[in-house]
Amino acid sequence: MAFFKNLLHPLRAQDTTHLCDGEIRLLLRQYQWGSAYVGGLPSYFFSIVDAQEMRLELGRCDLRVGWHEELLYAGHIGYRVHTPYRGHHYAAKASRLLLHFAGELGLEECIITCDPDNVPSRRTLEGLGGELRATVEVPRASACYAAGDRAKCQFTTRRRIFSAKNGTIRL
Repeated sequence: MAFFKNLLHPLRAQDTTHLCDGEIRLLLRQYQWGSAYVGGLPSYFFSIVDAQEMRLELGRCDLRVGWHEELLYAGHIGYRVHTPYRGHHYAAKASRLLLHFAGELGLEECIITCDPDNVPSRRTLEGLGGELRATVEVPRASACYAAGDRAKCQFTTRRRIFSAKNGTIRL
């Protein structure tokens, strides 16, 4: 079934060179046309780097394109900021860029999840305008369960237009 979903997305990655807000840039590390972790969906994997010093990796993020039940636990967007760079809102900035890119790829709504006890991540998702749908138990058959997750907060975000020039999100 995932194969047919992937037919709606190209075999090759789309251009991502515009994913920059002046402070950070998302550099494409890998594109997988069918990531097993999220039910065979196309996935983009990025390094979050300093826009001026691109050798400085601040963290990583990824975007999963399409729909599969596993997204209820893994989410369309994932992010992690390296410990020395936390507290600078890099996860929120990267997620804004990914939300813009998701809109370009035709995703009108994204699910982003976090662990219930991860307060900084919850604040990030609330700051992005995410609405908490539910806190759910992760099923044993899920790849997230195999990775050690037992519960997830599910946030939804509607399509937003991110302007890199002034750093704002408009509904």
